[in-house]
Amino acid sequence: MANVVISSCSDYNAIAHMADLNETTNDSYNVFDPIDWQCMRQAIEEAAQSPVQNQREPRVGAVARLSNGDIFAAHRGQKAAGDHAEFTLIHKLLGSIARLEGATIYTTLEPCTVGSRGHGKQPCAEWIAETAARRVVIGLLDPNPAICGRGYWRLLEASKMVDFFPSKLAEEIRELNSAFINLYRIRRALDAGFQEWIQRHKAPECAMLPGFGLGFALELQGAPNPQEGWKPHEVYMTLDNSNPFTIPNAHLQAFERYRHDNHEQKRFFDDGDKFMVATNPVSWDEAPSLHLRLRRTKYSVQHFYRDVIAKFPADRSKLIKDFVANSLQANFPHASSLQLLVVTRDAQILVTERSLKTSTFQGLWSPSLEEDLREDDLFDPNHDVLTAWLTRALREELGIDAAQLAGVDIRLLSVFLECDYPNVSFCGYCSLPLTAAELSKLLNVKRGDVEFKDWDFIPLARSALLREIVRPSRMYHPSGEYRLLMAFIKNYGFPSSADLATSEAG
Repeated sequence: MANVVISSCSDYNAIAHMADLNETTNDSYNVFDPIDWQCMRQAIEEAAQSPVQNQREPRVGAVARLSNGDIFAAHRGQKAAGDHAEFTLIHKLLGSIARLEGATIYTTLEPCTVGSRGHGKQPCAEWIAETAARRVVIGLLDPNPAICGRGYWRLLEASKMVDFFPSKLAEEIRELNSAFINLYRIRRALDAGFQEWIQRHKAPECAMLPGFGLGFALELQGAPNPQEGWKPHEVYMTLDNSNPFTIPNAHLQAFERYRHDNHEQKRFFDDGDKFMVATNPVSWDEAPSLHLRLRRTKYSVQHFYRDVIAKFPADRSKLIKDFVANSLQANFPHASSLQLLVVTRDAQILVTERSLKTSTFQGLWSPSLEEDLREDDLFDPNHDVLTAWLTRALREELGIDAAQLAGVDIRLLSVFLECDYPNVSFCGYCSLPLTAAELSKLLNVKRGDVEFKDWDFIPLARSALLREIVRPSRMYHPSGEYRLLMAFIKNYGFPSSADLATSEAG
């Protein structure tokens, strides 16, 4: 599922409005002088020179008009592969941010922001914010919703004057980057009836938040190709051991009381480490990969937040909104959960009924199982966290041996927020080299740590699966319908309103 939201980025509509103001108003602030036009045109010409290897790489040009009249221009990848145009301009051509005092910077694409860069790279919006540049002129807002509008607001917060290219020039940039833009805006072409259905079926906790989702599940990041998913080698997880989650002083007394009162019932005497996603995840624009930064927390701390801090809807909503729309930092401890769809060789989806020994959602059905991230997954000798995590889940929960695991096709479809907790989870998908009958034979063998008491299968057939999503035949885990929808999208693409109407009527 592409990293985009169903609801359109309102700032895209604002672009056209602001650009039209530039062309129609007599306000001196909005009227471009001849040098502005020259610099905007040069930025577009620079963008056209950007080398691109795939559709996830935009063509970007940047121009600096210094206070002394000198003009410098750069494009993405000009000096080194992947280097952003603004970074190249400021650090590899100008060589010093001091030279930008009073300058105007023209960039064909909104500067990237915190959360959209990795490997310790500072985003371009921050580089520009640190300069004494007076004004920034932007061609298009970034279609990636992890960036869209945030670079613009960061520049305003840094007291920069921000203008937009006139619409005629913006259209040229759009044509130059059509593949890049279409990749991120794929869901804008979705059937309107399906979009409305999705919005109607969001739980109240996430109904007011933008983004794709269903029920209590709100997608944070989807795979670039919704029918392919990320392969294991495209998923990177980094553990920040220097920054474990700590209870704020204001909650310490309540936490100690909670831990004491639940010491035996919740087994806090075995208070192990959990691994939470630290920031709202994004795929970098440099490559079709997913990078996640993790922090340690404790089992008891996670349960305290779930049972006490996030118990009330208003408090839970505040934590969620901050993570999704404001700071993008997870200020709630949680256990990263792999929520795995298991599909057999004869096209059947395994569903399991959670046992009474599980701490949550007892008796509900899951498509197909859940497994928290563990430390030994993170430090897999092959540095393949996703494969280690998923294969451990299959081995422990389903009894699949090493020989059978060798034939498993593994994909990650999305990272999503469970808004009823809140908790960050991973929607995985694996195709087994076993039939449903062969898998059932394995499940009949008694195992030590099994979190389900019964199982069944749902046909992966288009009509049967969509009918189960629209009119569930059993009570599912809160993210169950979302997971089934992801299985549908992976195999059949996005449903239409006609598909939904037929399933609802039938």
